[in-house]
Amino acid sequence: MKILDVKDLEISFKDKKVVKGISFDIGEGDTFALVGESGSGKSVTCSSILRLLPSSAQIKGSIKYKNIEINWEQFNKLKEIRGKEIGYIPQNPITSLNPVKSIYSQIKETVELYNPQLDKLELFIFCKNLLADVQLYDFEKVFQSYPFELSGGMCQRIMIAMALAGKPKLLLADEPTTALDVTIQAEIMTLLLETTKKKGLSLLLITHDLPLVAQTCKRVAVIKDGEIQEYGSVQDIFTQPQNAYTKSLLDSIKL
Repeated sequence: MKILDVKDLEISFKDKKVVKGISFDIGEGDTFALVGESGSGKSVTCSSILRLLPSSAQIKGSIKYKNIEINWEQFNKLKEIRGKEIGYIPQNPITSLNPVKSIYSQIKETVELYNPQLDKLELFIFCKNLLADVQLYDFEKVFQSYPFELSGGMCQRIMIAMALAGKPKLLLADEPTTALDVTIQAEIMTLLLETTKKKGLSLLLITHDLPLVAQTCKRVAVIKDGEIQEYGSVQDIFTQPQNAYTKSLLDSIKL
């Protein structure tokens, strides 16, 4: 079953089209990557799914979550989908967290948004379990900390925990390892894959890292200048690319 179905998506800013009619779908339990160089339109595409783009963005085409159309006109339906059904992990965890609020207050605020029925103790236990999900076990220290007191890797784990707060079925990960060093990148991706597998989630990974895609994803779409160049299984595209741009990208990592 398709959990996300994107058809003929076009995104423009001030009449400049940056995404030009792309289509792809993600199945239940799928790990799908949208790959391309900087400026190719992949992050804009990711943000458009939950309507996180500024109001100046002009979006055309169809984006369906479990056959439910996501659009501006159905904002109440969109609020039900954001967080509860689709979780979002941004690029830079340091800038995404509020520097003047403790980690606990930020996680608690997110959990309360999706679980208003929890009392104070239940809320604390829920937040503690979220930290355990992302392998942060010294919860007292983490809860009392502020973002600037934690490493980039720990902050990204916090962002993953917050993305899981609404118990979503699909995670959108917009270059989740960009701001991290190589060792921590591997730890975060391992955590992300283990978490999605354990909880039975689907994953849309936005990245320019082809080796990462080869190691982690089942299916991939290669995007350039707002257009999909090639689309299929990772196995097929990485071993028998048909598109010249895809071939050039793969050749570049062999140098």
